[in-house]
Amino acid sequence: MAKRVASRVKPELPGGFNDYDPSAMVARRGMLETIARAFERYGFVPLDTPAVEFEDVLLGESGETEKQVFRLRSASEGAEGTRRLALRFDLTVPLSRYVAGSGDMVFPFRRYQVGDVFRGERPQAGRYRQFKQFDADVVGARSLLADAEVIAAMHASLLDLGVSRFKLRLNHRQILSGLAATLGLEARGECSVDELTAQLIRILDKLDGLGIEGVQAELTRAPRDPADPAPALGPPAIKRVRRYLELVDDTESPPFEEALAQPERRQRSNRLVLDRLRELLAGDETAAEGIAALDEILSHLDALGVQMGRVQLDPSIARGLDYYTGVVLETELCDLPEMGSVMSGGRYDNLVSRFTATPLPAVGASIGLDRLFAALTKLGMIPESATPIHVLVMVMDQDEIGDSLQLAQRLRAAGFSTDLYCGAERSFKAQMRYALRKGIRFLAIRGSDERAAGTVQLKDLERRHQVPVPLAQVEEALRNMVD
Repeated sequence: MAKRVASRVKPELPGGFNDYDPSAMVARRGMLETIARAFERYGFVPLDTPAVEFEDVLLGESGETEKQVFRLRSASEGAEGTRRLALRFDLTVPLSRYVAGSGDMVFPFRRYQVGDVFRGERPQAGRYRQFKQFDADVVGARSLLADAEVIAAMHASLLDLGVSRFKLRLNHRQILSGLAATLGLEARGECSVDELTAQLIRILDKLDGLGIEGVQAELTRAPRDPADPAPALGPPAIKRVRRYLELVDDTESPPFEEALAQPERRQRSNRLVLDRLRELLAGDETAAEGIAALDEILSHLDALGVQMGRVQLDPSIARGLDYYTGVVLETELCDLPEMGSVMSGGRYDNLVSRFTATPLPAVGASIGLDRLFAALTKLGMIPESATPIHVLVMVMDQDEIGDSLQLAQRLRAAGFSTDLYCGAERSFKAQMRYALRKGIRFLAIRGSDERAAGTVQLKDLERRHQVPVPLAQVEEALRNMVD
C-alpha cells in the first residue's frame, strides 16, 4: 500500500494580521520604550490585563462595538456557565473592569498598558484586525487637569520620537450632544432619542472617510425598519449640521508651519471656533458646558508648555465609540493624513459605572503602535536594519572552540549582546557575510595568531576599521568603539 504523503499548507496570513521580523521588532521596541518613558515622566505606571474577557464585559451596550468583537469557542465552553468569551477590542474596557474589581486602589490612578487588541473589521491601509495598542488613562479625576495631562503626555511622546509635524485635534462630546439637541430629534419606532443621537455622532465620525456629502447622505437616509436608528434629518437640520462641520473652514485657520511659528495665530483661530460654537449652539446648556471645558483645557495645555500651534479645535472630531462623554482627541501626522489618527482618546466618565455604583470618572489616550510604526516607516524614521547584537565572535579553529566560547561569555558578562557563530560554513568570508546580513557592526576575531599574541582583533564593519587589542583590555576597547 502506497504511503500517503501529507499535503503542504500554504504559509500565509489572513488579511489584517502581520509578522514583524527581528529588525522591525528592535525598532518597534525602541519606539515603545520612548513612548513609555514619556508617559512615566507624567506619573503613569504600567499595568497588564488578559487578552480574553467575558463577552458581556466587553460589549456592554451594543452598537458599532458589537461588530468589532472576535468571539471565542473552546473545548471547555460552558465551563464558565452561560457567559461566552471574546478577545478584547481595546484596553479601556478591561481597565474599567480591573478598577471596579480592585478593592484597594489609590485614586486618581494613572496607568499605561501595552497589549494586542483584536477587531473584526475589514482590513485596509493602516488598519489591522490584530494590532498592538498603548493606552494611558487617569481614573478617578473629574478635574480637567487630568485631560490636559494626558494630552500633554501624548504631545511629549511624539516629540520624543522625533515627530514634529503633527496636529492635536480636539472636540467635546457635550458639544456634539448639544448639536443633536438643536436638531429636533424625536423618538421613533423602537429608537429612543439617545439612540438616534449616538447614531448621529457615529455618522459624523465618518467625515474623513465619507466626506461631507457622504455624511449628509447617511444623515438623511430613511430608516429601513422601526429598529433602524437612522437620524433621517430634514433640510433645516442638515443645513445646521453642514454649518457646524464647516466651522473650521470658515475660520482664519493658519497653515501648520505658520501656526507652529506663530502659535498666537492658532490660539486666535481656536478662540474664534469657540465663539462661533457659542453662537450656533446658543441656549443649549450641555453644549455650553463642553465649550467651557475646551476653553479651560486649552489654558491648561498652554501652562504645561504644549506647543499651542499644534493644538486645533475641530468640531468634526467625534470618536465613534459610545462611551465617550467629554473631550475627544485625534492626532494627525501632517505628512500622512491618509493614515488617520495615530493617537486618540477622550473622557469616559460613565464606563466604569457598568461595573460599580461608585462614580469613577476617567480620561485616557490610545496609541495604535502598528499604525504609528507604519507611519514612521513611511516617513523614513525607522532604520532599514536594526539589531540589538553588538558583536559577533567568529569561530576560526574547531580545535580551539573553547577559547571562542570563553571570549563570548566574557563579552556577555561585560554587558555586550554577543552572537557566537554556529553556522556550518566556517570561512572568514562566510562569517563576515553572516554579520553583515544580520546588521552586526563589530567582529571579534581570535585565531591561532591572536592566541599566540594574547590579543583579539576587533573589526568595525561600518567604518571598515580593524585593530588588535590585548585580551585583557577587550571589554574596554569594544566599549570605546560602541560609544
